[in-house]
Amino acid sequence: MILLLGGTRDAIKIGEQLTQPYIYSIAGVTDNPATPKNAQVRIGGFSEQNDSINGLKNYIIKNNITKIINATHPYASNITNTVNIVSQELDIETIRYIRKEWQKNNDDDWINCKDSNEIKQKLANIKGNVFFTLGAKSMGDYNDLNCYVIARTVKKIPINNGECLVDKGPYSINNEQLLFDKYNFQALVCKNSGGDMNYNKIAVAIKRKIPIFMLDRPQDNSKNILEIMPNNSFMLT
Repeated sequence: MILLLGGTRDAIKIGEQLTQPYIYSIAGVTDNPATPKNAQVRIGGFSEQNDSINGLKNYIIKNNITKIINATHPYASNITNTVNIVSQELDIETIRYIRKEWQKNNDDDWINCKDSNEIKQKLANIKGNVFFTLGAKSMGDYNDLNCYVIARTVKKIPINNGECLVDKGPYSINNEQLLFDKYNFQALVCKNSGGDMNYNKIAVAIKRKIPIFMLDRPQDNSKNILEIMPNNSFMLT
């Protein structure tokens, strides 16, 4: 049995091309998540008494998992680290599919930041509305900024110094332009998620010469990494 760790559109495409029996596992962060057709779906984390490593081990053994395909988000570092530890200890074949990073052009106002503290330091002099697309779990780090925070998330969360826009992609270039027009954003804060679906906000910010504060990807120590290209193409092995 294959365990496919998903939560991304890439994972759904991978699942729908698999010819072997598999379980599609997602964290369940969003309501009514999309899943591959005819998949056996599992929702929720693997932690047992706050122990995700032994929780995943037990799940693999109980369900006779012989291969893991990790197609989670590039910033899903917790599950990726857990998978890497468990797959090595149990000697389970594992493939990590990850989207190719977006690349900065020489004239882009693109500022790479290693963590939330660096983002906050570099935002200190930005006034007005700032567009955040870091995800709901990250926004608690930004409650003390001087700017007005506009956070787009898939679930409603409280924003002390701004407002939350509940929406779920994909986002067309026209819709992003209208959003930038409405709020007159002075900066964009985002992750380097890669892929085509979320790039339009980057394109609009570049065209308007708005600074982009890009959170660096976490280090991924997976041994068998296959990069998904911008057209979402990948090869199953």
